[in-house]
Amino acid sequence: MKGSNRITTQTDLARVPLIHWDLSKLNWAQNTAKWFSWENWLQRSDVHTTSMDEGLRFSDYGLAVQAAIAGQGVVLASWPILKDVLSAGQLVRPFKEVVSTDTGYDIVTTEFNSNRQEVEVFISWIVKTARQV
Repeated sequence: MKGSNRITTQTDLARVPLIHWDLSKLNWAQNTAKWFSWENWLQRSDVHTTSMDEGLRFSDYGLAVQAAIAGQGVVLASWPILKDVLSAGQLVRPFKEVVSTDTGYDIVTTEFNSNRQEVEVFISWIVKTARQV
């Protein structure tokens, strides 16, 4: 955000709209939800704001990010997912602090396909790429 809404410290979040990625209806995303919850993030950062429940809410992360790009507020971001958007200058990271999560991904295949060379090569590539992020 630019101008009078520019964010330079975590306490500045108290005066800007927060964009929420609402994962409450996605039972499988409970671990992700704890990292993308403004309430949890603000508590971990020791930031107190009365506008925690206010702001825009989206069930689609892409729409939440687009709202942030449009200047409608601040969204919690995932570096691996948004690094290109950040590099292009469409969004900025207002703080240097980074939160590491315990969120991971699973690679799933059938027993039959797990022994195929192209599947093994693909899995190796996915793992190698993920480690680079």
